[in-house]
Amino acid sequence: MAEDIDNMLEAKRQLLLGISHELRSPLTRSKVHLALLPESSAHLEIAKDIEMMEQLITELLESERLNSQHATLQPETTDLEQLISGLIEKNFDTSSITQKLERIEASVDIARLKLLISNLLQNAIIHNGKNQPPPGIYLTSDSSSGKQGFQITVEDFGKGIAKEHIPFLTEPFYRADPSRQRKTGGYGLGLYLCRMILQAHGGTLNIESKEEEGTRVICKFPQLTTFPNQASIDK
Repeated sequence: MAEDIDNMLEAKRQLLLGISHELRSPLTRSKVHLALLPESSAHLEIAKDIEMMEQLITELLESERLNSQHATLQPETTDLEQLISGLIEKNFDTSSITQKLERIEASVDIARLKLLISNLLQNAIIHNGKNQPPPGIYLTSDSSSGKQGFQITVEDFGKGIAKEHIPFLTEPFYRADPSRQRKTGGYGLGLYLCRMILQAHGGTLNIESKEEEGTRVICKFPQLTTFPNQASIDK
């Protein structure tokens, strides 16, 4: 019976991966056709819908790959401070994010770490309150587990999350806001994917939140190589 269940789950996973791959072709064609149309408000809305579908497919594919018992990482030694600051400079408004980054070198899967950071920053920006301090990202060394590791923390100063929702936020398709409005985020896969990326690296993801104060997501990674003579970099 256990073998039958495993086979069913693997068949489901392969079906989901296959469908996700196949959806990319019509989406690509839709983007090409859309680019040929005159710009309008409807044009912009369709472009946003296509972008959201592409993000959903990417998250589905990555989460299923990482959920597989055959999942593999592509670790590379990298300067995490440069990786994070470069990602923010390229993809985000640097003035809207507080950065406090130690110079730390570690072996990580760069593509997946960028995906994790992007998801967390997008959530923080979306949920940060008006007239509040900007969301922040902090990179620090961490030895709380008894091993020398590093920690990435992303926080916002928004409405926060009710205590009863917090244990379920990293489950696939779970959302504290069931309406799934575009302005409040995607489809509940982002934090699940972040958890899978952390687990693949041997790390943990914790969420702390207080209503009307904000939310903090803490990502702990084991083991690293540091530059102990370098001061932290505040931006």
